[in-house]
Amino acid sequence: IDIRAALSSAFDSQVIIVSDCRRMSDIENMEGPKTITVRVSSLLSSRISRGFIFKTGIDDSESECGLDQYDIFDVRVQNDGSESDLNENIEEIQTMIDRLI
Repeated sequence: IDIRAALSSAFDSQVIIVSDCRRMSDIENMEGPKTITVRVSSLLSSRISRGFIFKTGIDDSESECGLDQYDIFDVRVQNDGSESDLNENIEEIQTMIDRLI
């Protein structure tokens, strides 16, 4: 899907959430003065405890690793802690959104 085409009908909205960018081109197509980028990550041990099993050719492909070297996220969420920790991150993101609109 071309992100620009998908978003063209949503430009009247105050907030658009794109829940899954996987490549640099996804980020580049979304960049702008009213953009907030969020990186959600977790430790491998946490992922394994949730049932993750590494699959060569899938989990090391560009669609899974394409943004690993990108380092300019506005917010970083470490998804290893408690629900309370996640709620703090959500509040931070909500505050940033409120400032933009």
